[in-house]
Amino acid sequence: MVDVNRMTVKVQEALQQAGGIAARRNHQGIDVEHLLMSLLEQDGGLGPALLEAAGVAPRAVRDALERELARRPQVRGAAAGPSQTFITQRLSQLLTKAEDEMKALKDEFLSVEHVLLAVVDDPAGALRGVGLTRE
Repeated sequence: MVDVNRMTVKVQEALQQAGGIAARRNHQGIDVEHLLMSLLEQDGGLGPALLEAAGVAPRAVRDALERELARRPQVRGAAAGPSQTFITQRLSQLLTKAEDEMKALKDEFLSVEHVLLAVVDDPAGALRGVGLTRE
């Protein structure tokens, strides 16, 4: 897992908010889609602006994420709740790829931009079908 101290405040907040999104939806694992949704919902966040600059409508991304999250299984009872959520292997791998992007760009901190670059290359394609490319 990437060192939290090397993440910008916005990425740290987004991860916390992603956990809340997963918990509210009764999802046991915090996954890429939860993180992306939190980036879109973040007050003063860069997510929507970066998507618009790339020619992608944030609303289209939000709708695609909503559809994906609605398909996820829900956990209820003792196994549910914020204390029982975990970061999925897929999200952990994505954060590692984001860290690689950070290093390649010779940046000191892992930022929202690095996360979005890693998402574009995600073979599971959280953003496939919405027109977002690396360019």
